[in-house]
Amino acid sequence: MQVASKSIYKPDRVLIRAIKIGGIPENDALKQLYKQNLTPVTSFVLKNSGSEIDAKEMLQEAIITLYENIKSGQFEAKAKLSTYLFSVAKNKWYSQLKRKEIPTESPVDKNTPNNGFTILDQESIQRNEWVIGLMNHLKNDCKEILIYSIYQKYSMSEIAEMMNFKNEQIARNKKSKCLGYFKKIVLDYTKANQQIL
Repeated sequence: MQVASKSIYKPDRVLIRAIKIGGIPENDALKQLYKQNLTPVTSFVLKNSGSEIDAKEMLQEAIITLYENIKSGQFEAKAKLSTYLFSVAKNKWYSQLKRKEIPTESPVDKNTPNNGFTILDQESIQRNEWVIGLMNHLKNDCKEILIYSIYQKYSMSEIAEMMNFKNEQIARNKKSKCLGYFKKIVLDYTKANQQIL
C-alpha cells in the first residue's frame, strides 16, 4: 500500500512558534518562508515592472515585517502566512513604484516622528546622513553586510563569498536580521529625539 507523501513544508503554527523560540528553529522557519513564497512574489513583481532582484528584496522586507511582529507579539494569525507575506510584499512594491515617480532629491519628512519604517527603504537610507550615522551602533558584521548590499550594490551571492558564508541563503538571512536590528535602532532613536527631528 502506497503511503501518501507529506508536505515538505511545516504548518504556519509551527513556523510562528519556531520564530518565537529563536536559534536554529527560527533560521529554518525563515528559510522555509523565503523558499515557499519566492515564486508567487516573483511572479507578481515581474508582472508589475520589476525584476527578480526586486522580488527578492520585497520578500525579504515582508519577512522582516512578519518577524518583527511575531517577536513583539503584535502578529495576529488571521490569514495564512503566505497570504500575509504576499500582501505585505505587494504593498511594498506598489509603494516603491510610487516613490520612483517622485524626484530623488525630495527629502524624507524628518518632522514626522513615526516615519521610522518609511526612511528605511534603501534609497532613503542613502539620502539620510543621520540614518547612516546610526549604522555605527550596529555590530561590524551587520554594518558590513548592509553597506555591501545597499551602498555598493553587491549581489547576495557575492556577499556570501566575501563574508565567508556557506551559501547565498545564509547571507540573505543575515541581512534580514541586520535590517531588523537597524530598524529597531532607528525607531528607538526617533522616539527619543522627536523634538529635534
